Amino acid sequence: MTWRALRRWHRNIALLLGGLFAFSGLTGAGLVYHGTLDRALNPGLLVASCETTAPLSLQGVMDAAISAGPRDGRVVRIDLPITATDPLKVRMTSPEAPQTVVLFIEPCSGRVMGRRGEQAGVVSVLYRAHHTLLLGSAGEGVLVGSAVLVLIMVVSGVLLWWPGSGRWRQALQIRWRQSAGVRTSDLHRACGVVAALFVAVASLTGVGMILQGGLTAAFADLGWLRPAAVPSLEGSDSAQPMAPLSLDAVVARALRAVPGDVRRVYPPKADDAVYRLIVRQPGDPRWSSGSGRVWIDGASGTIVDRRELADLRPAERLLTWLFPLHNGEAFGGVGKVLALAAGLSLPALYVTGLWLWWRRRTARRGSPSAAG
Repeated sequence: MTWRALRRWHRNIALLLGGLFAFSGLTGAGLVYHGTLDRALNPGLLVASCETTAPLSLQGVMDAAISAGPRDGRVVRIDLPITATDPLKVRMTSPEAPQTVVLFIEPCSGRVMGRRGEQAGVVSVLYRAHHTLLLGSAGEGVLVGSAVLVLIMVVSGVLLWWPGSGRWRQALQIRWRQSAGVRTSDLHRACGVVAALFVAVASLTGVGMILQGGLTAAFADLGWLRPAAVPSLEGSDSAQPMAPLSLDAVVARALRAVPGDVRRVYPPKADDAVYRLIVRQPGDPRWSSGSGRVWIDGASGTIVDRRELADLRPAERLLTWLFPLHNGEAFGGVGKVLALAAGLSLPALYVTGLWLWWRRRTARRGSPSAAG
C-alpha cells in the first residue's frame, strides 16, 4: 500500500466513524471519575454526614435495608465504604420491583439516605452509553468493531506521522505563529502520537471486557483457570446445626482467610448458605473492588474456597487487569489522568481532523473562506 492510499484510508475511516470514536472517548472520559461525578450530582445519596462515631454493625445495616427496602426484597449485594464519607450501598431485588433497587445507608447511624433504581441516574446512563451505546448486545458488537478500527487508525496515524532521519526534533513541534491550518495540523499530529499508546490500550482492554465472558469460558476449557468454588454445606466442621453467623462474623472470618479490605459482600442465594466476598489486597490493580475472593458457609463459618491476589494464574491475572487498565485505576491518580486524556483525545482528533478536511475541500473548490 502506498503512503497516499494509507492516508486516504485513514481519512475515510475517520470521516465515516470518527463521530462514534469521539462519542466513545467522551463517555469513557466521563466514567474515569464516575464516583466523583455521581457524588457531585447526588450529595444527598452519596455523601454521608455522620453525627455519631460508633459504627453500626454490618448486620444492622443489612437489617435496616431489609426493613426499608421493597416488600419481599432480598439483599443480593452490599458495597462497603471506601472513603470516610461513603455510604454503604445495598442492592435488593423484589418481585414487585422492575429493576434492582439500591439503598444508600449511612454507615455509622443506619439511616437510609435514599434509594434509586440500579439503572437510574446520569452516571448509569453514561455507563450504558459507553458500554453498549444504549443498544444492548448489538451495541457491544458495534463497539468491538469500532475498537478494531481505532487500533487501525492508531497504527496508520503513527506511520503517517513517522519522521525521517534527523527530523525527530521537529516531529512534535507545534508552529504557533503559522497559519490556522498549519497550527491545527501540528496539533492533530501531536495529539494523535502522544495519545496513541494509551488509546490503543483502552481499545484493547475495552474489547477484552466486552468479550470477557467468552474469554473466561475459553480459558477454562484450556485449563488455565481454577474451577469455580461450588457452594455447598458439605464438609462443615460442625457436628451439630449452628445458628447462622452474623454478617460481621462472616467478614471477620473472610479477612482472616484473605487479609485486606472487604469491598463487596454477596449474601447467600435462596438455595445455599454461602457468602461470597470480594477483598482488595495490597498491590491489587482493582482499587475500586478487588481481586481476592472468599466463599464462606454462613451456617458453620467454614471457608468453602478462597483466592488471593498472589495465587492468580497468568490467565486469571490477565482478566483481572482488563478493567483497571481500561479506566486507569491500576496506576492510581496518574493512571486516571492518562485515561482521561486518552478519552478526550478522540473527540479532539475528530474535530481537528474534520476541520482540516473541510478546509482543504473548500480550498480545492476555490472557496473565499479558505483564504489565509
